[in-house]
Amino acid sequence: MQSRFNEAVCAALRESCDLALGPPALSGHDPLPALTELAELHENTGAIEEAVGVRSRIVDHFKRGDDGLAIAVALERLAEALSEADRLSEARDAYQEAIDVGMQVSPAEGWVATVPLTGLAKVQGGLGSHAEAAQLWARVAQLRRQQGDRRNLSYALAAQADALKDLGRTDDAISLARESARVALDPVPCRLMSVVPFLLLATLHAEREDWDTLLLDGPGWLDAVLRSGDHAHASYIAAILWRGASAIGDHAMQKQFVRRALEYGRGHVPRDHQARLLLALAESVEEPGECDEGIEAAEEAIGLWMRPSPLRDEQIEVAIRELARLHELRGDATQAGQL
Repeated sequence: MQSRFNEAVCAALRESCDLALGPPALSGHDPLPALTELAELHENTGAIEEAVGVRSRIVDHFKRGDDGLAIAVALERLAEALSEADRLSEARDAYQEAIDVGMQVSPAEGWVATVPLTGLAKVQGGLGSHAEAAQLWARVAQLRRQQGDRRNLSYALAAQADALKDLGRTDDAISLARESARVALDPVPCRLMSVVPFLLLATLHAEREDWDTLLLDGPGWLDAVLRSGDHAHASYIAAILWRGASAIGDHAMQKQFVRRALEYGRGHVPRDHQARLLLALAESVEEPGECDEGIEAAEEAIGLWMRPSPLRDEQIEVAIRELARLHELRGDATQAGQL
């Protein structure tokens, strides 16, 4: 019913637009309201290619006049639609044109460069142009600093750090990620702060196997992400800390972090990730008194990998062998032999 209603609305809006954009004798009203409503309806219903077409018509409409602000904003909206449609090269060009037009608009008219610069930086990253993305994020960070916008400054710094990571500049990436984290937390945590710098710091230190720094500072990064309410990324960071504890052979710390990763991840992470954590918990069992917890974890991991259809046959085999080991460790050789 809703789909048929949307189709009827789209048809009516298209007819209204065509009438307004037709020969002068037939044009009796401004097409912009109908075009805008049609574009938003396509976007809200996931008809992105149709939205791109309408956004292009809006740009053409404004280009017939001399309102630079309107042209720049229309180009931004077109670029957003192109990006959503995964037409990144065209999105890049539209964002760049929006910036070029917008830079000629008087600041008093309200044009804000941070929006198209942010969009262009994301598109350049998506195209693999990480050097260009890093430079754009640096411009965004400069503008956000001037605006006193801590939350978006932190995000821009973290995004710049991520681009530098992709360029292999790990030290610079860590330095910027630390600055991003400091901006987000000092003097008090930003509302709706980004978790990117904390996840990036954990990932980068794990990649270079700097376990001492990871295990010293990582619990603070984990707490910051937990305060933001992002349980999925808290689970990922706890899993990285588990990896660090495993690398240095700290059995107690291993179990602590894998349990926390599971606690935060339930209902928030893909079942494959959750199953891997459960298997890790089972594999950490070394004492007969811990076998019940390990067996329960291994059985749950197998269940997650099996339902609704098998995900990873090789991982299921590993979990079954682990289950047999735990039954044998508990002294139940009969049960172990049946697996």
